[in-house]
Amino acid sequence: ALPVPRIEAMGWVSRRLPTLAIAVILSLWSFLLRNRDGHRTQMAPIRTKTDDATRKRAAPARSVDDPRAFILDVEEDEYCNVSYVNRTDVHRCLIPAYPADGMTQGVASIVTVPRTEALRLLWRGSAFEMFPKSFLKEGRIAWEGRTFNNLKQVYSAIVAARSCGMMVLLPRTVRYESHVTSVGKSPSFVDCIDFRAAPVPDPFPVYKREEFCNISSVLGEIHSQSIDDVAKYWHYGRDSRFFPLPPDESFFVTARVEAKRAVMTYWGIRPGSYRCQPCLRSLSKTAVAYIRGGDIFKGYIPWFKGQPPLDFYAKAIGHANENDTVVLSSDYLNPVVEALKSYSPTIEESGNNNSAHFETRVGDPFDGVLRFIFCASVIIIGNTSMGPIAMFAPNADSVYMGRLTLKHVIHHDDAQKLDAYITKPLPQGSWEVMNESAGMSSLLAAVSSKVKAFAYVPPDDDYTPYRGHEWNNTPQQRKEMISYKGGLIVKLN
Repeated sequence: ALPVPRIEAMGWVSRRLPTLAIAVILSLWSFLLRNRDGHRTQMAPIRTKTDDATRKRAAPARSVDDPRAFILDVEEDEYCNVSYVNRTDVHRCLIPAYPADGMTQGVASIVTVPRTEALRLLWRGSAFEMFPKSFLKEGRIAWEGRTFNNLKQVYSAIVAARSCGMMVLLPRTVRYESHVTSVGKSPSFVDCIDFRAAPVPDPFPVYKREEFCNISSVLGEIHSQSIDDVAKYWHYGRDSRFFPLPPDESFFVTARVEAKRAVMTYWGIRPGSYRCQPCLRSLSKTAVAYIRGGDIFKGYIPWFKGQPPLDFYAKAIGHANENDTVVLSSDYLNPVVEALKSYSPTIEESGNNNSAHFETRVGDPFDGVLRFIFCASVIIIGNTSMGPIAMFAPNADSVYMGRLTLKHVIHHDDAQKLDAYITKPLPQGSWEVMNESAGMSSLLAAVSSKVKAFAYVPPDDDYTPYRGHEWNNTPQQRKEMISYKGGLIVKLN
């Protein structure tokens, strides 16, 4: 008697199969219509089905009010898996989340985007490529400078994307140091930032939005004239000629903060790690001083690359007052390296810290050097292109900059003002960080309150390697780098 109901049920199904099929087709068609414009539901997150309670995060949890790093809604092993660079049919996109109030809380997802979808958005004007026509020919990208100058250019493109509420497609590699690895062996962790859900003021402040955000047209015209000029555009022209973003507009400050977070994610500078290599626990209580050597002390001597004196490093090390200090340099060409190698801090410089340990490391692999720098609790850095990123590094508690560009000289005879800047910050707008184009608002436009930023200032402009166009690497200047004692450590925030 048992088979009869089963047969009747099968008959019921067979009689209604056409109706069920039509219903399924209509539901599928409705779904496709709702998502035909590239809504987020089409983009499958790069993650595995792991219970949230046991999910490994890409970094230790941070409070959402720390603007230096996105909290990623993605597993650590997935974030660190860069196998996407071997595929030409997808992009890997960072998408910040925006709650109802329109202000990002520092949370972002990483999703895969089909190349066909990216092309559709390019055609619609909702996206642009940082380097036009470069997706399949990254080796032909003509970057301006090396690693950290390249990251500055990436940052500029991200600022433009955020300001316009667009998606930007980025190169998957930058020009890494030649003695470390060949181009293409150190890829970015994402190659796309999607700000299409980000709030953008309307009407657009100061500028007409159509002119400001017609980025693909501008880039296409530049690219047609010279491939080299595209990198120069991002490096020099974004805040002056092509994108004169007003530094006093709060919207653009927000845009820059979000762009900084995105650059950190792009290159793997994360809380607790550098390029997915965990930070050594000891570095959480270590001051790392990086001394620029190399080409500026031989052959190529750019006038703007004068380096800080021994006095800066001695005072910064003493002011930081960490138990351990590591000094890093690529070579001994900078005379300060040899001086610091035999350096013994005075009681005043060590802050009466009798247990202070001092180590000098010269010639370490570049990747290892960067891991030291971006994992350290205290970063002490000279006049170098990595300075702007160092001041936003998510593992630092304090950063000391060896050189600023001051809009007004601070004089020795203005003792009251000098004392004030030691206890309260230099006014915003009165200084710029080196390695930024003149007139540009700095990458430090909104230094996080989570990191204490300091700078070394020689009063009266009396340190000649910093004065005007006077850096020539002369024997007299090299001696001055060791003998000069007049600078001050001042607060920046």
